[in-house]
Amino acid sequence: MLNKIEKSKYLLAIGDLLIINLAYVTSLLLRFSKSLNKISIGRNGLEDILVFSVIGIFWIWIFQVHGLYKRQGFLSIARQLVDLLRASLIGTALVTIIAFFSKSELVDNSRLVLGYFAIFNFLYLIIWRIIIYKNLYKKLAEAEILKTRVLIVGAGSSGKFLAASISDRELDSEVVGFLDDFKADNEIIFKNLKVLGTIDEIRKIIEEYSVDRVIIALSNVTHDRLMDIINTCCVPGINVRIYSDLYNVISSKTEIEEFSKIPLIDITGIKLEGTTYVIKRFLDIAGSLAGLILLSPLMLVVSILIKLTSRGPVIFKQERIGKDGKPFWFYKFRSMKAGSDNPEEAKHHEQYVSKLIEDSKKETQKEKVLDTEIKEKKLKPRKLVNDPRVTWIGKIIRKTSIDELPQLYNVLKGDMSLVGPRPCLRYEYDQYLDWHKARLRVLPGCTGLWQVTGRSEVSFNDMVIMDFYYINNISPWFDLQLILKTFPVMFFGKGGF
Repeated sequence: MLNKIEKSKYLLAIGDLLIINLAYVTSLLLRFSKSLNKISIGRNGLEDILVFSVIGIFWIWIFQVHGLYKRQGFLSIARQLVDLLRASLIGTALVTIIAFFSKSELVDNSRLVLGYFAIFNFLYLIIWRIIIYKNLYKKLAEAEILKTRVLIVGAGSSGKFLAASISDRELDSEVVGFLDDFKADNEIIFKNLKVLGTIDEIRKIIEEYSVDRVIIALSNVTHDRLMDIINTCCVPGINVRIYSDLYNVISSKTEIEEFSKIPLIDITGIKLEGTTYVIKRFLDIAGSLAGLILLSPLMLVVSILIKLTSRGPVIFKQERIGKDGKPFWFYKFRSMKAGSDNPEEAKHHEQYVSKLIEDSKKETQKEKVLDTEIKEKKLKPRKLVNDPRVTWIGKIIRKTSIDELPQLYNVLKGDMSLVGPRPCLRYEYDQYLDWHKARLRVLPGCTGLWQVTGRSEVSFNDMVIMDFYYINNISPWFDLQLILKTFPVMFFGKGGF
């Protein structure tokens, strides 16, 4: 069942789809006003309807990618105008491309149709979104139909600030109260808003007060406790956001949604099952298969060069830990001379990673360690400069991440996904805390949020948090964005795939 937040966005999307079709009909009528029979649906009618249905769906997808269904996307006039203009230009270009390749009579009859469509679509969308929908949304909120009931977890300064901001600025939201382990029940925190109970009572309070959105606003909380709270909050139909210093790493690396001018991280639980799982698996199979076919000439050349320049197998395989802690064989192109494994270096690497995880345990006990110690340490282990064991072709394929391409076979097999947390080694997994292991609730990926944004610039805990954010926000569109961001990272030789 859709919650109020989802209903408002679906209402907006349906309106957008109708407006796009209205703009198209207007363009046809204007262009062929003297010869309406030219636009009658004839033998190609079914094809024409299908073509424009695809156009409308893709247009909605473009709006989604450009944040036009985020809250600030349809409530801020200035921001919405800019985003609308940008998305409309891209959408019009898409219509032109589809018209060219489809040879549809309804679309390709006249260039003027496309010109009229671009103009009327933008004007109609402005009228619909900025004048009609914005006022309709406010009316429905005032009538309690779309008004969201907000529960704030944490009655400290952050929670109080949130409550004040929502009360002063948001007509479509109502704070019902606070949860806090260190405040007395019924203690007044802001105006007439009081503490409703402890954090452990959150599910009971959500049901009792018909809560639509939970905002976690805690400052002094360990990662373990934060993960427990998140898992408790993530129930069907409840929108969950975080306002916490612990998640600054995400807000500085990704686009987020604003609420009362405050940036919040969406960590609403999304279970990777049903339709979401089927779509993601289908895209993994299609993407990996297409990649293996299209890149087969390159992979063949690399294989030949590896074989000609050094003895040993072309493919290097290693045991890695995947979904739910299950091991699998992980494949890469061999970039080092065969038999050049160095036990001392492997031991050094293991000690290095152990130190990072040990530091993260200290951080869990005392959060301030993050600012003074751990951020100075990088997740990537130190590598030897000009390591003589690396072949000349190995240096090239490492720099461009071409050595990672065989992992497309892992994706096709089902061991990995195109996008997800990177798989870890056995000894790393054995040292993980329970909340670290949450990053492997899904299939590991060839690329992910950390790879395209953080890399060696974040701490171990930051990396886990970014993986956790990805897991709770999985969608085909998010995956597509991360895949597209991977290519420039590869081309500039920073790794990432």
